[in-house]
Amino acid sequence: MSAYDDLYSLAQDWVTRQDKAKTALEEVIKHFVKYCGIPHDRVRYLPWNEAMQVFSAKSSETFSFSQACHFDNAKDEWAVGVSISLATPGVTGRAHAKVGFTVRVKGNESDFSLTVGSLKPQTVPYGVSGWGQALFDAAIDDLKKSFTNPSAKGTIGFGVELS
Repeated sequence: MSAYDDLYSLAQDWVTRQDKAKTALEEVIKHFVKYCGIPHDRVRYLPWNEAMQVFSAKSSETFSFSQACHFDNAKDEWAVGVSISLATPGVTGRAHAKVGFTVRVKGNESDFSLTVGSLKPQTVPYGVSGWGQALFDAAIDDLKKSFTNPSAKGTIGFGVELS
């Protein structure tokens, strides 16, 4: 095997691992949305703002998952900002709350490290049934606390916002 072949093989393994982690990130968010029963039109992806070093978007901007997803070379992880609008369906012109948080995935060979907001990272076996329940329940509890406990605001991510 030539040095190029060896380098090529290592590169392909890295690309495969990164693709798997990015796919897992998208699946995590879809699974969370389904698990929580969040209407799809209430979920927005927030892209990485390099200048501000945060995930953010103007209220009129919409991004697909692929457009908003960001690879952090220093941390070797994929991440995306998620904003959930907590509005009454079909009612316009009334103030409503939004909550935002970051979801991060770092891929390995057979599992990945998943972080939702500021919760502790969890190693999750890739594709194993029921993997998200405990983490999603903890994330929902933190989101609820951000509305009821003033000292907890923002603990999961960007905090609560009124629109």
